[in-house]
Amino acid sequence: MKKTALFLATLLIFGALLCVGASGATKGKMSLSGSMTSIKHGDTVTLSVELNQNPGVERLRCTVGFDPLVLEFVSASGTQTIPNFSFEQQEAGVLLRWGGYKDTTATGVVAHVTLRVKDDAVFGDSAVTLNVSEKLYDAQNSQGKAIPFETSDLRFILLCPHKETVVSIEQEATFETEGVLKKTCTACENATTSPLPPSVNSSDGRVGADVSVGEFSNDDAVEIYLEDLYGTEEEKAARQILGENLYFTFRIRFTKNGENYVPVRDCTVRLTSDFPLPEETVLYAVVGDGTAQPKFDFEGNTLYFDYDEAVLAMVARPYEEPVIPSTTTTTTTTAPLPTEDPFELERKKDLYLIFAGGAAVVLCGVGAIMILSRRQRYSIN
Repeated sequence: MKKTALFLATLLIFGALLCVGASGATKGKMSLSGSMTSIKHGDTVTLSVELNQNPGVERLRCTVGFDPLVLEFVSASGTQTIPNFSFEQQEAGVLLRWGGYKDTTATGVVAHVTLRVKDDAVFGDSAVTLNVSEKLYDAQNSQGKAIPFETSDLRFILLCPHKETVVSIEQEATFETEGVLKKTCTACENATTSPLPPSVNSSDGRVGADVSVGEFSNDDAVEIYLEDLYGTEEEKAARQILGENLYFTFRIRFTKNGENYVPVRDCTVRLTSDFPLPEETVLYAVVGDGTAQPKFDFEGNTLYFDYDEAVLAMVARPYEEPVIPSTTTTTTTTAPLPTEDPFELERKKDLYLIFAGGAAVVLCGVGAIMILSRRQRYSIN
């Protein structure tokens, strides 16, 4: 009785897994592909409509949508992937259709859609969307059943070509909320916004940091300052590691409510000097007897880098002349790696097959013995 119940439970679990696999396989997937970067007024772009996953459809429709203030429809063409292609232009998109006489599981590019950026298109964020509606039976099989489809949109930014901008703060940032930075083009009055992180600045203006929202609360008294390590033992140890080209050693300090504090979230520091930094400046963090290199960049006399609580050192690497090889160069050859004899490889393959076959026979024998022993115990009981 126990064996029968166990057998039935196993069948139920196996059947459930098959149902899950079958239901997962009945969903289709479509996507858009194409380059929408660096587009401008008057440009045309051709996008591909791809059928990535096809559980079997007889008829298929999808809507390629866009903002009519940004794009306009030019043309559409089908491929040989699915037969009987047609399209219908709409106010803010184009409806694509395919149809056949039986289910097809074909995948690949099913159509190409060409769009044009309008001459007076609105700048900023936009998207070309793709939609297959299950409620409207956009995808159905030969049995008349609606097939659900996953789709993905193609987002892009139509950038203003002008460089003259005015920067303003739309919303001040706090330690608990992100601010909003607005850039307005003085030529076309196009405006774009970007997030503005909360920041901390030293009293002398030499150092500042953009911190993550939630690192501090609005009630905290937060300060940042630069600790110059010139002449200290830490500076001497850094110079021993990095050499005489080291020209500034320092540490960035934070305080929170009068006590030392180390930020635990992302933090970008900006350090401004009184003189332009050498072009070959490299930033190092001194860690133990070695160094690490934080992510950094600099422009003019300002250095930008990811916060590190360790000792930091700025090193000016000298220009190194390229080594020009002489006309009498010597070539060195290396012995080729030994290759294994093909007969030896074949012999190993045969031995592996023999071993695997023997193991299978042993396992089958053990299984048969266990089944027979259990049957004998069952018959005795």
